[in-house]
Amino acid sequence: MRFFIFTFLILHFVTSHGQNTARLYSANGALFSVYLNDRLQNKTPQASVVLENMKQDTLYLKVEFENTPRQGVSIYLLDKGKRTTHMEFVYRFSLNTGKIGVSFEGMYNEAKLPEPLVPKEPTADTSANYKNSVFGHLCELKNGNMTYFNNLPGTGLCKNPMPNEYLTYASFLASKTTLNSQRSLIAENICSNNCLSVEQLNKLLPYMEFELDKIRLVHMAYFNLVDTANAKQLLKQFKLAASISELNNFFGNSEKYRMTKKGNCKTADEDKIMNDYLLLISNCNNDNQRLEFLRKSFNVHCYSVTQVNTVLKAFVHEREKLESAKLLYSNCVEKEKYSDIINIFVYSENKINLTDFIEKQRH
Repeated sequence: MRFFIFTFLILHFVTSHGQNTARLYSANGALFSVYLNDRLQNKTPQASVVLENMKQDTLYLKVEFENTPRQGVSIYLLDKGKRTTHMEFVYRFSLNTGKIGVSFEGMYNEAKLPEPLVPKEPTADTSANYKNSVFGHLCELKNGNMTYFNNLPGTGLCKNPMPNEYLTYASFLASKTTLNSQRSLIAENICSNNCLSVEQLNKLLPYMEFELDKIRLVHMAYFNLVDTANAKQLLKQFKLAASISELNNFFGNSEKYRMTKKGNCKTADEDKIMNDYLLLISNCNNDNQRLEFLRKSFNVHCYSVTQVNTVLKAFVHEREKLESAKLLYSNCVEKEKYSDIINIFVYSENKINLTDFIEKQRH
């Protein structure tokens, strides 16, 4: 009897202590699978995976990105080397020349649902109230989600920059998150909804983790700038020569970029511009990153069939190459010759797939 009681107490202690959550996400949104004790934890590859009720303080995982061999990594659910419970640990995975890097992003208390889930009576709002004069009319919290106001003038032409209080608000919001992806989203929302000065954009660019994302933010915000004559001051935020060259081309051909819309291309970009753009694509670590960058940036360029071929050759695998070919079709100025790129594919099913796609676009 004593043995039974002792065993029960031990089991109760083990199951009620040391239960933590591990939140894993990829740095650039690439999909991955996680194995714990050789058991798959997510049925389909995801960009973010949550492991709940983890009793161990050290997890030996095997992580597999698409088109990358499965690799072993270790993460630690410890607070300064000490065991803890009911905490959430955030880790970021990144791919660098085929190797998975692991970065600890932060630790915070697990959020629990209130009991009862629906209060019997209305409760008073005890959250801090910030005066409008402090943060300005930038966004508000609705049902737990940030809703950004569109402060662009009705004409669409920016003459005055947004109040600097908005940057104060951005800094406040960024301080409340441990995820780089959320900080990037804050910068994107502000740039797409407000007029800015170059000085203000320079303060938002550090919210973007990768240089390619910084380029995308400049593209997004440029036509909302009130002092485009000072745009080259943004270049101090960039280290890669290809990035600086791409932005110089962008600044020098801004009116062309303003008019370029999906499916509205008349003439192809100059080869020099495309070569700089191709260098940026080539600087990505893998096909997942190349495709993600292409999705976000292809629409600011117009392509000849030859240029489309050159872009596609930057991809290693035919799956990403096929999706890229479909993306670029809308901005190709030689659609009547688009079937010429089919020869870049090796597998017959991909050739048939692209042929069907082209036929559907023409009818």
